[in-house]
Amino acid sequence: MNKRKLKFGRILFCQILAIIIAVIIIILSFGPFQQFSSILIFGNDKVYHFIAYFCLTFTISLALSNSILWVLAGIIVLGGAIELMQPIFNREASWTDFLAGGIGTFFGVISIRYLFFWFFGYDVTINYEVPINKDK
Repeated sequence: MNKRKLKFGRILFCQILAIIIAVIIIILSFGPFQQFSSILIFGNDKVYHFIAYFCLTFTISLALSNSILWVLAGIIVLGGAIELMQPIFNREASWTDFLAGGIGTFFGVISIRYLFFWFFGYDVTINYEVPINKDK
């Protein structure tokens, strides 16, 4: 397999996975929370906000590695829009939920940035190769 097909396959897989994660986030954000409270492993739902937005950011950043700052902004706007629309669905909007999602998004961007730098030798936010000293 050539590199172009592998890159296209990675991008397509990450896009599909990101859509699935986004749909799950939206369903869980607008559905009745009482049905989901019995499956909580951690006592605080902020952990779930962090994990969900981290996973969403990580997968979208893998697919759109050259637009990582736009990914950060877009997912934060998505989280804010979800929180603002929750009262329409008889849910309580929470600044702490928004903050937990924002922190998860930030850590998703940071982790994908350093993953690319450590494994591939370039910074995805700048989009050029950085020389790595292999002698150390």
